[in-house]
Amino acid sequence: MTATEELRALLDAKGVEWWPLGNDMTECVVDGVRIKYRQVGRGLIVSTCTEGTVTPAQAVEATLGRGTCHNASEYPRAFFCCSECGCAHKRNRAYVDMPRFCPNCGAEVVTE
Repeated sequence: MTATEELRALLDAKGVEWWPLGNDMTECVVDGVRIKYRQVGRGLIVSTCTEGTVTPAQAVEATLGRGTCHNASEYPRAFFCCSECGCAHKRNRAYVDMPRFCPNCGAEVVTE
């Protein structure tokens, strides 16, 4: 499955309406902002925005979901555990910066 196909399946699963723009481009609208994704190699980039500007948070919301979470790990220096979806990831080393978004559900990580 290509990155474009995965994106389209994820948008379908989240109920986000999208339009194909050729084989490697997909367009959707999030909060009134049109976002175009283009496949580059095995990944995707936000290639253009036809209205307003797209923030990284809007691009993540379009594909992964909305909301916020916090690190619910008993050992926050060594592990990240999403308070919303429960996914757990070992951090590369102690004291590294907290991820900005949960790698599983896409919720924005906030500090309490």
